This record gives sequence, structure tokens and C-alpha cells, in this order.
Amino acid sequence: MRNKHDNITIISCSLFRNEIEALFNSGELQLPVVYLDSILHIYPEKLRAVMDKAILREVNKKRQVILLYGECHAYIYESIKHPDVERVKGLNCIEIIVGKEKYKQIRKERIFCFLPEWINRWEDIFRGHLGLNRENSRSFMQDMHSGLLYLDTGRLAVPPEIIKDIEDYTGLKMDIMPVTSAHLLASINDAYTRLAR
Repeated sequence: MRNKHDNITIISCSLFRNEIEALFNSGELQLPVVYLDSILHIYPEKLRAVMDKAILREVNKKRQVILLYGECHAYIYESIKHPDVERVKGLNCIEIIVGKEKYKQIRKERIFCFLPEWINRWEDIFRGHLGLNRENSRSFMQDMHSGLLYLDTGRLAVPPEIIKDIEDYTGLKMDIMPVTSAHLLASINDAYTRLAR
């Protein structure tokens, strides 16, 4: 995508930071990116406020916006009602990374997925933000999920010690699935094309 001179900004969840920066370094993507902290997913109202402020800031600068988010808060469709804003297609970050068909399979099998950023922050997220200790985490996770899956995007080393700690904390086994950035880039390109109409 030749877009270094376009008047478009990507506003992205920081979950995608490593993958976006790799696409930028390879020359496959050249748009500027504003990252919002992925921890905001846990606080939907705060996410909405921060996201809307970031969108408004770009639109007020006469820039168009590609929103690199799934349906991450209840008012996401209100947030993107401006004609200069397009959200990538995908229910959530997992679907955006693996594609619709693979995501359907993951959801059907009730698997909880980790991306590199969240696997490195898992303890702070589980304990600090979700209030899950080892006991209630095991109960909650095993009631809701059949297993865990680390989506290895190849941008960071797979952390075996962290995986072992998460398995012990949740009582669920974690598999590793290598994934590429192909679906992510295709989603951005699709939103780019829709903005250009």
C-alpha cells in the first residue's frame, strides 16, 4: 500500500503495536499510527472516552481515520459515524489477526487467546485489573474456556516460563499457533479502500 503521503491516521489498540511496527519496517504500511493502551478494554466507558477524543483530534486536523479495533465497547458504531472514519472489519482483535473462519473455530472450541502484548501483562491484568486470584481464576476460566492459545505473531520470542505460569494459574493448557500479519494488513487495506471511495 503506497500511502506515506495520504491524509490518514490509524488509531490502534496497542495490542497490535509489534505487528504494526513490523509492517511499517517492511514498507508494507506507511501510515502514522496513534496507539491507545490495550488495558482500556477492561474499562469500556473509559475506552470510549479516550477513543472518541483521539478520533476527534485527528478529524479536527482534517485527517481521516482508520480505527484498528473490534467491537470493543457498546457504542463503537456511534464512535465511527463520521464520514472520515472507517473501522476495520472484525468482531475483536483475535478475528482481525486470524481471520473470520479461524476465529469461528476458536470461538466454537471455547478457547481463550493471548497476543504477545497481553501475555507479557497477564499477571497485572488478571490480578490487578480483573481481581482474579489463583483460585477464582481457575474456576472462572475453566467454566468459560476449554483451553488457552498463544497467537505467536513471530515478533517476540515465545515466553515458555510465562506460558507455564499462566497454565498453573488458570489450570488450562496453552497451545501455540504461529500466525502472520496477512489478515491484519488485509483489514487495514480494506478500511483504506472504503475511506478512499
